[in-house]
Amino acid sequence: MHPRELLRLIGSVSLAALTCAIAARAQAPSPVFEWESVLDTFCNGATATVRFGDHVVVHAPAAPFRGEASVVDANGKAVAGFAFFEDYQAQSAAFARVRIKGPAEVRLPGPGTYALVFSIAGQPATRLPFSLKAASGGADPYAGAQRAFVFEGPWPRYAHLTMKPLRDQAIPYLTLWTGGADLAGTARQDMFAVTLLRNGAAIARSKKSQGHIAAGHYRRAELPLFHPHEDRQSHAARAFTASDLLADGRHELVVTRQSDGAVLRKFAFTVAGGGITPLPRTQPAFAPRTEFITPRVTKKATNLFETAEAIWLEQR
Repeated sequence: MHPRELLRLIGSVSLAALTCAIAARAQAPSPVFEWESVLDTFCNGATATVRFGDHVVVHAPAAPFRGEASVVDANGKAVAGFAFFEDYQAQSAAFARVRIKGPAEVRLPGPGTYALVFSIAGQPATRLPFSLKAASGGADPYAGAQRAFVFEGPWPRYAHLTMKPLRDQAIPYLTLWTGGADLAGTARQDMFAVTLLRNGAAIARSKKSQGHIAAGHYRRAELPLFHPHEDRQSHAARAFTASDLLADGRHELVVTRQSDGAVLRKFAFTVAGGGITPLPRTQPAFAPRTEFITPRVTKKATNLFETAEAIWLEQR
């Protein structure tokens, strides 16, 4: 082949490769922060503080990572912002764990509307809006730093189902967030129970010994479901499996407070064609991107950084 033709061929191949690379980059999903790790951000109502720690990035860009976690007020003005380390702590496929440069704690100036904003390369990636309110009995203007506050936001609105293997079956586990706002009066603790209904009939429930509610900000809780059983026979309760769950019909997960039976949450969803109809916010094309929820979460109780499919539910 003539040298000139060879150079022309190399140039054509290089241009094609560059065009493909640009197209692939244009089509690649923009990075976001995994929703569960955002909901798990530490908040302390007693001191009106927010503290950032480890979080998970989805569609993580190539290192070095340029990320920041901040709190902004109702006008979008930053109350405080903190950078993440540039090196990933762990990676698995499109997921990566990032660590904040600590200490990364901010005390909010007072009641109002705020948002947690997680940014990548200077662009907002994920946003969690919330409000800070004076707790009942804590509005004394002369109490100073001793006043207690309550964080109100998306924590009670969301839950998810994940599947875990048990011998030759898959067992659905429910994850949700409970806290002091779920307690009655001046109670410092309580328990919650979960009942799963299909077309109005109870098909599963949690064990009475599970489901703890503690005072303070919302905390993540996880528990399995079992076929309906009497409390005194809970030790022999039959596990509720994925195949039991994935029968077509209208479903509702009802969360009640054990002390008085008060309904705390209702998560409705539909099973059709052997699958749960997903939330719009978990669909790849959902916009705005800052409100997208990745339908996966990191696995717990393991030394490996891995993820599992999560079926997110939203209280209506």
